Amino acid sequence: MPGAVQLALAALGWLLGVWAICYVGLQLFAILLGFRSRFAHPIEAGVAWLTASLVVAFALLSWRPNIPPDTRRDPVISAAAGGLLVWALASNTLPVFRPFNHFGTGEFVWFVGQNIVEMFLLAVVWASLTRRPLLAFGLGAGFQVLVTGISALLLAL
Repeated sequence: MPGAVQLALAALGWLLGVWAICYVGLQLFAILLGFRSRFAHPIEAGVAWLTASLVVAFALLSWRPNIPPDTRRDPVISAAAGGLLVWALASNTLPVFRPFNHFGTGEFVWFVGQNIVEMFLLAVVWASLTRRPLLAFGLGAGFQVLVTGISALLLAL
């Protein structure tokens, strides 16, 4: 069983890897497809993601999850649903973000697909911390609230 430092470093590495895939790789691919880049302010998005990832890593240094080996429950879907719910609500209600009705059809499908990929990649981290679906949902939603909140604050400055 990994210690707290190994768990925190593994989570931080995974979160930064998800950021690289979703906010660098997929963004470049979207531009190649002719879609407008999702973020007009990639520095703010990167700062928000890094800050939230460091919060998670430091939290894991002090909180040691006890994960029972119950394989009948898979909280990945719950964690992804929590993140997707916050993302959809924030995208359509916070004025610093572009609401869904301002996208063309192809760009909207890409945007939703990209966020589904992102939330399921993130859900792997949250599902590795608990087997309880409600807690996984809260972890997925909580991380998204943290990233979205920091991004909105930076974009509003």
